[in-house]
Amino acid sequence: MHRKLLVASILLMLLGGYLIFFRSDSKVAAPPPNAASGKTGSIKLGGDETGKYTIDNQNSVYFIVNKQRGLDSSFIPKNLAAIGGNQLRSDAANAMSQLITAANVDNINFKIISGYRSYNDQAGVYGAYVKKDGVAKADTYSARPGHSEHQLGLATDLGTGTCDLQTCFGDTAGGKWLLKNSAKYGFIVRYQKGKENLTGYQYEPWHIRYLGIGLATKVHKSGLTLEQFFGLSPAISY
Repeated sequence: MHRKLLVASILLMLLGGYLIFFRSDSKVAAPPPNAASGKTGSIKLGGDETGKYTIDNQNSVYFIVNKQRGLDSSFIPKNLAAIGGNQLRSDAANAMSQLITAANVDNINFKIISGYRSYNDQAGVYGAYVKKDGVAKADTYSARPGHSEHQLGLATDLGTGTCDLQTCFGDTAGGKWLLKNSAKYGFIVRYQKGKENLTGYQYEPWHIRYLGIGLATKVHKSGLTLEQFFGLSPAISY
């Protein structure tokens, strides 16, 4: 009898130990947040993940032209509108009119130095600079034909009569106003200071590019070049 009780006690002890071990061993660490969805917490640079911004269509306001991405020689933007003795795409022209009016309220009087240029116009401009400074130097401040934002009808060179078309324009009241306020009207300062090794062009505080208020605001707040924003490679050479 005592022997049976002893055996039963041992069996109960063994069973209890097994249950304790099984329960503790069966605990599995909870999966990290979003593991099932495959999300890693990283953010895709820019905002093109939804396909909202069509950067490869020449007729799109978002098209990116640089030394690596060109325009057809026959490309002429639709709906060009006259403004300030120049032409811009109508949407850019309307926004430019609003920008100039707002700047006037702040006692900044902008004039449009250059707007839309055809392929042939750009060939003339670039050729004159090459004749003056040579190809290597000209490529740092002037686009070759087919690679100019001016051909899009979305770029404008602005001036106030002080330091026009010079880097010192960025230190003037007009240059500072543009940097601070142009995104409110859908424009960005395209060729930023200190980003020459990314854009392929010298700092041009007078050259603004129309993108629409939504995208211009995002790019401006990011502090990135347009190429960086969309994850494109630097365009420093042809």
